[in-house]
Amino acid sequence: MRTTIMKLQKFQNLKALNLNYSSLEIRHFPSHLQTLSKTLNSLPILERLSLKGCSLRGHLPTLFHNVCQTMRCDVKRRKPSLHSECCLNHRGTLKYLNISSCDLVDGDLAYFRELDMCKLLQNLDISCNSFSVECMGESIELLGSNLVVLQMDYSISKTDLTPFISQLHKMKKLKCLRMEGVPFTVENIAKLMCEIREMPYLKCVSASFTKLRSEIYEDQELVVKTDTTTR
Repeated sequence: MRTTIMKLQKFQNLKALNLNYSSLEIRHFPSHLQTLSKTLNSLPILERLSLKGCSLRGHLPTLFHNVCQTMRCDVKRRKPSLHSECCLNHRGTLKYLNISSCDLVDGDLAYFRELDMCKLLQNLDISCNSFSVECMGESIELLGSNLVVLQMDYSISKTDLTPFISQLHKMKKLKCLRMEGVPFTVENIAKLMCEIREMPYLKCVSASFTKLRSEIYEDQELVVKTDTTTR
């Protein structure tokens, strides 16, 4: 696999790369991940990258390092000078990134959201990972400045979604939000509707409310309030 990844460097016009379910090689051979990082940095116009199903917990710093620094000698001054290569994180060409089902946790998301690359992403899929609602809420402002599509199915298990929902309005450019498998309550839905009103471009929200039926029949007053809000 390492040789195959290295050969990808020859495709300088490559705009999309799908490496789904390559976790076995990455997990057991860390050098493959370093090779992949170098390869990604050598693709100057890469716009779409999918790493779905890769086991990347704890590996994001290796894959998306901040800067490649090499020492070069200044002939005139006869002194070494620090040279920064153009890395994927700083190049700003990546628009779509799929890191769903990558076994990621809060620590990975906290690192990822600080990368300059994230501020330029338009389509991000972080579904089927394990993030706390607090970490997701803190990440919205940093991840969502340019996001048009955010997919986060089955990525939060906590029922009190307030810390996350209260930050949604900061994703001003968002057009599509997928939250299948996120455990909503009736109160959460009412709060979600209020946040959506502050998002002018949002056209599609996908979420499952299968666990709400018993709550709805138990509290008819709340149902009326929720129904009125959703119209």
